Amino acid sequence: MSMAAPPPATPSPPLARRSRSALAAGLATLVWLGAAVSPEAQTRVVWHGTEMARVDVLSGWRGADDRHVAALKITLAPGWKTYWRAPGDAGIPPTLTDSGSRNLARAWLEFPRPSVFEAGGMHIVGYEQQVILPLIVEPRRRGRDIALSMQLQFGICEDVCIPITARVSGQLSAGQETRDPVIVAALASRPMSAEQAGVGSVRCTLEPGPGAGARLVAMLELPHLGGGEFVVFEPGNRRRGVGAALARR
Repeated sequence: MSMAAPPPATPSPPLARRSRSALAAGLATLVWLGAAVSPEAQTRVVWHGTEMARVDVLSGWRGADDRHVAALKITLAPGWKTYWRAPGDAGIPPTLTDSGSRNLARAWLEFPRPSVFEAGGMHIVGYEQQVILPLIVEPRRRGRDIALSMQLQFGICEDVCIPITARVSGQLSAGQETRDPVIVAALASRPMSAEQAGVGSVRCTLEPGPGAGARLVAMLELPHLGGGEFVVFEPGNRRRGVGAALARR
């Protein structure tokens, strides 16, 4: 299926670049620092005094269904990338865990279309420079504000992949109704559904593979969507993985 990079968002000030040797030497000193600001909360990922990534919480708006549409804006230092929900050959997909939010029933991330990068003979599915990840939040009590206190686990990579835990905090007001065009654009750039892409019949089979693994063969009726095609399998069970796919028409 064809994948395109997400639409450009409003750029933040550029982050500093560190040399690769300095980054490798400073791995053990990676820290994250959080500081609440209004109307956003911001986390800076600092490595030996140099900012490598920044996570901002965009407060968004409350919908008519009482779901709150917020977003996480991840800004990366030049040359660094972060991962999509299915990261490719290797990587850390973004995940959220609650750490004491108030009036929160559940929350989940939505993902704009990623790009595919090649590094060291492996494929990385993700984003560079900046990405807006819409965050859909459902309150326990309708019509009330939501106080977010969550942790975002994600990874960034250049020559080395670094796991990061960032604080996600902010006040989501029930009275906020104005839609943020940056979040709207990110929602509009999500991958197409099977119906939107014109997928016809789908047939999957498992064949014996080397060792304890298996070979998954999927046959799809799918019109050409233009550009290069790269296939990613997303297992329903996060404990299971599917390696790089070979695709042909």
